[in-house]
Amino acid sequence: MTRTGAFWAIVLKVLRWLCIIPLSYVAGIAFWLVTGYLMLFYPLLLSLASQVRIPPQTTVSFARIGFLLAGLCVFVSPLAVYAGFLTRKRVGLSFQWAFSGALLLLACFVWASDGKASKVAAHIAAIAGCLIVLVGVVFAFRLRRGTVQWGAGLLALFVFTVPIWLAWATAPAQPTAARRLWSVVLQHGTWQAMNTGSEFAARRQLVFAKDRIVAVFDTQYPTYEGKQPMSVYRLVSMNLSTGKIENTRELKGPWGAMPFLFATSDGHVVLSAAGGLQLLNSDLSQTGQTFAGGDAYDVSPDGRMLAVQTVPGIRLLNSNTLSATDIRFQDGTPTSVSADAVITDKISWNGKYPKGEAFVTVEDQGGQRLIFHGECGSRPSFLSNSRILLMGCGDMRLLDTQGQLVTLHKLDCCYAGFAGVSQDGQRFALHFSDEKGDPARLLYEQFVIYEANSLMPVAMVVPETLGERQSWSAFSPDGKYFVCGNPDGVSVYQLPGSP
Repeated sequence: MTRTGAFWAIVLKVLRWLCIIPLSYVAGIAFWLVTGYLMLFYPLLLSLASQVRIPPQTTVSFARIGFLLAGLCVFVSPLAVYAGFLTRKRVGLSFQWAFSGALLLLACFVWASDGKASKVAAHIAAIAGCLIVLVGVVFAFRLRRGTVQWGAGLLALFVFTVPIWLAWATAPAQPTAARRLWSVVLQHGTWQAMNTGSEFAARRQLVFAKDRIVAVFDTQYPTYEGKQPMSVYRLVSMNLSTGKIENTRELKGPWGAMPFLFATSDGHVVLSAAGGLQLLNSDLSQTGQTFAGGDAYDVSPDGRMLAVQTVPGIRLLNSNTLSATDIRFQDGTPTSVSADAVITDKISWNGKYPKGEAFVTVEDQGGQRLIFHGECGSRPSFLSNSRILLMGCGDMRLLDTQGQLVTLHKLDCCYAGFAGVSQDGQRFALHFSDEKGDPARLLYEQFVIYEANSLMPVAMVVPETLGERQSWSAFSPDGKYFVCGNPDGVSVYQLPGSP
């Protein structure tokens, strides 16, 4: 062969190998499509698992491992087959190497897993699985037996799931399901993303008021008035015993400015909308008491004091009369308020504690003071005027307003959202969920009811219809009933220990 021929032969070989680059792009699209469409099987898997009492967290963890492995195999296989073609290897051998490569990539996911499995168990499983795959590759090469490599791969796959098995085996038994009394549909077929939102909003769209339950929601897509998109928001008052809608009321407001509801300690409802407050009876009629000085931000656990945003900071109102008090605070967006204090996790005390990652600060009439610092913690909430709930690092802590630990309880999940507390301070709820996709789509929801003094679970509520995001939730003042849902379905549950 001439030098010119040898040169072009080398160029041709390089170009043939460079074809892997566009092939990788196509394989990446295939991976995205496969993992996306496999999401459609989550509802079926969760339904089947619930029939044999497998927790949804466990089901989702197993499904993620399986679905991701399927996507990785789809991604790696074309590349391995093409590389095998260039090196004149058997197609079966190419798939064998593709499976091993997919498992090594899966190990990265297992290592970084932040689900129910502990970090230590996940790291051990990832390392052990990788070693098993590599040992299988070496022995398959030396013995020239592909079954060894396939067997090692299957063993590694089992090792990757060991942390999930351990988490399932050591998890406490699920609490008793609360008894559903009734359900009612408020509206069908309307885009619900504006109606179920964050942990913050989910506790402000549904309240108990004497013998009624009051809800507020967006009824339609926005229409423009000039350049301003406007929505029609509907208030409904439902009979606590039957679920029958007794009264309705509509109000127009800017799109995205969802009105909020707050339950008072004497059975009324505070409607916060368009920069002002109205005090309503349980049948949605007006009491004549209003406040025009700002939007309500939060209410104390006992329902007596309402926090209103001002510039700067917030001030407290008597929620039963909407009369202003002299109590003001610097923080304009605290995580929770009581009858005489606010708490926040946004103030950093790194100057005093440089290694701290999470801080809980109380502000009352005596000023601000740090009551907790540690490695992690999220959105502390008042359970009463003297007790604060803090979650983080797999723990639930019950603190007093001086930062003294009252009760500590392990939390069977990495993250949970606060879902409300009864006005008598005896019970509170946490929201557990998981989501997948872009935009994110809920896979499941659970509300777990806890005793406030012991932090022990007493009941579990699973909404019948999933919202776009977190479903609404509220307690009756005495903690005997719990309501949750969204416009597609609101349900009331009787909790254990209730007559």
